Amino acid sequence: EAVSIAVDASGNSYVTGSAFALNGTFDIVTIKYSPSGQQLWLQSYNGTGNDNDQGVKLVLDAAANVYVTGYSAGSGTDNDITTIKYNTAGALQWVGTYNGSFNGQDQGTSIAVDASGNVFVTGYETTSNQNYFDMVTIMYNATGTQQWVDIYNGAGSANDQGVDIVNDGAGNTYVVGTSDTMYNSAPNNDIVLLKYNNAGAIQWRRVYWSPTYSYDIARKMCLDNNGNILICGYGGLANQGNNYYIIKYNPAGACLWSQFYNYAANTYEQPWAIVADSLGDV
Repeated sequence: EAVSIAVDASGNSYVTGSAFALNGTFDIVTIKYSPSGQQLWLQSYNGTGNDNDQGVKLVLDAAANVYVTGYSAGSGTDNDITTIKYNTAGALQWVGTYNGSFNGQDQGTSIAVDASGNVFVTGYETTSNQNYFDMVTIMYNATGTQQWVDIYNGAGSANDQGVDIVNDGAGNTYVVGTSDTMYNSAPNNDIVLLKYNNAGAIQWRRVYWSPTYSYDIARKMCLDNNGNILICGYGGLANQGNNYYIIKYNPAGACLWSQFYNYAANTYEQPWAIVADSLGDV
């Protein structure tokens, strides 16, 4: 299964995902193809637990080094957030693994790299009761040494998951995800946006929720040329369909506007990706 792709300045393509190993479990597999589609190299990664491993997101830096995040099975630690760096020739540079506090199902969902080669990963880790997740964000330096980790638990103390991460080039990192806040004394899924500085300190937090919906789910995020943050997601009521959102914040955290799209009553609309062009159109 291929799940993420990136293309370098020379037209080479890089793909990550998973493939069956000889023992019948999945390994993380990353492949480079030439502009004409010729396979140039293939690398697989098997975690220390020799069980299922999955690549989830791949990005490149300016030198076409390859960064993959996802999860791998650890030895006695269940699934761990796993981040891998290959150089453009496919040689393994480093592997970073993160095991949450409770040896549960931990997974990286998105990854970003800045101009200095620092790597930022978001995802989730299992909480103490093993039924819920907390959002986790990790920074590695260019050599793969972990610099900081931040755990975010929403007001509902239930499920919180980071789903996308971007770096603005000025030392700030934005993470968007879905967080259980409290509404009418019950946990309620809302879209949460966090801004971190380069030291891992939260600069601000914004929660987007609709009083008419029982859930609001984040999908993807991007920045425009002015550093504004654009988020796509969706919200709705159980068994009554959902609508999708586009939300725009400025770098100071002010919500500039939000739009939603509803095809028809009781239908299900879900966006999967978002980009902004040079004019700021979305």
